[in-house]
Amino acid sequence: DRSMTAREREAAEEAASLRLLQFDTDTITQVDYTIPEGHFRMENVEGVWSLTETDYPYSFTLNKDFLITAVIYMSELEAVKKIDVADNPLSQYGLDDPIILTCSGAGVSYTLHVGKLSSTKEYYYVQLPGDDTVYGIDAEYGAVLSGGTAYLKSSYIIDSYDVDIDKVILERHGETVFSLEKIDYNWTMLAPLDNARINNAKVNSMLTTVTRVELDSFVTVTDDPAELAEYGLDKPAYRMTVRDVHDLTTVIEFAEYKETDGNVYVYFPRTGQVATLTPTSASFVQTSVDAILIEQILPVTLDETAALEAQIDDIRYSMTMDHESGVYTFNDAAIDPEDSTIMSNFEYLFQAGSQLSFEEMELDADPAADTEPDVYFTYTLTDGTVRTLSLYPKDDVTYYAFVDDTYTGMTVRRRSLSGNAGALTFYEKLSDALAEAAG
Repeated sequence: DRSMTAREREAAEEAASLRLLQFDTDTITQVDYTIPEGHFRMENVEGVWSLTETDYPYSFTLNKDFLITAVIYMSELEAVKKIDVADNPLSQYGLDDPIILTCSGAGVSYTLHVGKLSSTKEYYYVQLPGDDTVYGIDAEYGAVLSGGTAYLKSSYIIDSYDVDIDKVILERHGETVFSLEKIDYNWTMLAPLDNARINNAKVNSMLTTVTRVELDSFVTVTDDPAELAEYGLDKPAYRMTVRDVHDLTTVIEFAEYKETDGNVYVYFPRTGQVATLTPTSASFVQTSVDAILIEQILPVTLDETAALEAQIDDIRYSMTMDHESGVYTFNDAAIDPEDSTIMSNFEYLFQAGSQLSFEEMELDADPAADTEPDVYFTYTLTDGTVRTLSLYPKDDVTYYAFVDDTYTGMTVRRRSLSGNAGALTFYEKLSDALAEAAG
């Protein structure tokens, strides 16, 4: 019994000697971090960590998660072993000029000196102030506590919530792909098309993706054009500018890259930070303007329309809709709303024009509109407003689309009119159905 008790006591004493730090994390209100890049003081005010003092010459966004993790790791820090240093100099363990981490609060400070990783990569060498003993702590803990600015800086490329972003500009090879601004919760295009119809859901989805992208690695901090040229950033291929409701503007520049590349170099002019992304993470810079537009060129609903005049080549037709009385006509012929076949074809014919979608964007085109269009749909809305969608031929299979006599930058394929869901198809079906009903 006496032998067992002695062994248990020795084991307890050994475990206690490996317990390096122990404190309540809720009492910590300040963290001081001294690393080769400089000294950093962070303070917690009402639950929010912020950088309050540093001699580091570059600005950056603080990684608050790192601070929380570092405080938790230090609050119950235990060594995995004591190191027999014999007469070896501290430089052998990286402790002659260590990383110093101090957690303070409630009038008490807790400090740890962190050296380098052991040759076996099992633990990091550490010391406590006033204690000559060298300890080894778990490699995972040591990697975080000695992580330096790679851990201290936020890895997210945008320090804004997606719902707070109210302006975004994407440039590719010096040209504006799109410039958007949010007004009353809806996105408006400033360029290259003035007030184009924006698909809000697609823009919001893109921004959600952007705000979740994390950097793969930090490379260097510089504003030297020669050094930036080494990474292809002296003349960036892409530039994204994002502004939020708090007037925080973030600019990110991207070097040219291929999807098969291992990484993409990016640059933040405000901080001078050069970093890397994976090609997959950078895919949002390939977003095209047509990907964020509503596909329908002039979407008009049947309920808001009183009359339609249309022409496709040499075919002309008119439609009138008196929704209150339920009276509808096609080329002055009355439509029986109780005849499901006729009424369905009437609605499909209307929708074939109002839901006409663009094929692709041709923003640099300068089509003439000084002649009669080959195709037009003129809508008189129930409030008296008149809207017109006109198609002018580009070639045998493509049209330039104009709305209210203004070129939209969009083109339409002939098959949109002549295909199974095209206006020509439903014009024929409705005409045949009316002829059959007339006997």
